[in-house]
Amino acid sequence: MKKWISIFTIAVMAACGVSCQLNGGTDPNPERANNLLWGRVYDAITYQYQIVMAIEQLNDTIRGVTYNRDVYGHCHISSDEGTYNIDYEYNNKHYRIETFGKSLDEGGKWRVYIKNNPYADFVWIGTVQGIVGEPAKFSFNYDSSAYYSTKYRDIILSEIEYHYDPETEIITTKFNRIDGYSADKSSELVVADYLIEFEAREPVVFHNAPSNSGRLHSGKVVILYGDTILDYQRELTVTIDNNRIIYQ
Repeated sequence: MKKWISIFTIAVMAACGVSCQLNGGTDPNPERANNLLWGRVYDAITYQYQIVMAIEQLNDTIRGVTYNRDVYGHCHISSDEGTYNIDYEYNNKHYRIETFGKSLDEGGKWRVYIKNNPYADFVWIGTVQGIVGEPAKFSFNYDSSAYYSTKYRDIILSEIEYHYDPETEIITTKFNRIDGYSADKSSELVVADYLIEFEAREPVVFHNAPSNSGRLHSGKVVILYGDTILDYQRELTVTIDNNRIIYQ
């Protein structure tokens, strides 16, 4: 983990009120601070996971892989010389992925863009790096700073693999590596008041099925919260066990 020394080099700022809430302060509910802190990290990871699902669906489409059921959700995919538009009508999400003519298992490096309605402009959200000879493994360097639908700036480097079980009709997406941070993006010209850093100590696993989309199943995440205003830091370990959350 990068530890919170990186606070002094990252140009983001947060309001003290949020900072104090994440500290916990004198809140009578001892779990409130943990819930708030984990909630921030959970949102960052799940926003990224939603984009990863579109990457996986495009990867399967290029490879000609089909499943018994529509586990990704219905969408329309169009292409133009290595650039693909992926439009999900059910949640009004629209992605554009530039593949530059290479598949992920050829070591392709893809650029991913997103918009939330047909009339908005696409914004860059991250870069995917494939692995030669690996059809369902890739890394994803994700940065939400240009994505207006997120309140915070989240930057995450992940290493991901996925597979489909025809018996359960579940796609399992496993984040073997998650290394990231989250901070407020309201101002990018001053030293951060606080920074939340997080790292997967055990793979973070999502299950996706036609009847249960995007359930966080298991994993272990260590979170480091640093507050430069109050000169305070604390660490929280979150274990997910079959959708049950345990704080340590």
